[in-house]
Amino acid sequence: MAKKVAVICGAGIATSTYVAGKLEQLCKERGLDVHFSKGLALEADRLVQGADLIVATTPITKDYGIPVVMAVSFLTGIGEEETIQQILSFLSE
Repeated sequence: MAKKVAVICGAGIATSTYVAGKLEQLCKERGLDVHFSKGLALEADRLVQGADLIVATTPITKDYGIPVVMAVSFLTGIGEEETIQQILSFLSE
């Protein structure tokens, strides 16, 4: 069954598009069926509907009852592999 990931950024759609694109490629390479929604933190209530995981580059203060992975490492490159492994572990469950 396909998983859904909400990719949320703070100020602009470019960041969430970049992160979602990177994750789409990683999931495709591993044969994972994952669908992505992406957008701004202001849109989080809509974006997380039906989601299994939130991947964010900005703090998410509201509890949506699903795991949140902070993905600033995709922008900085520091700790990126650990973030990828954390995301893949949620998606492989």
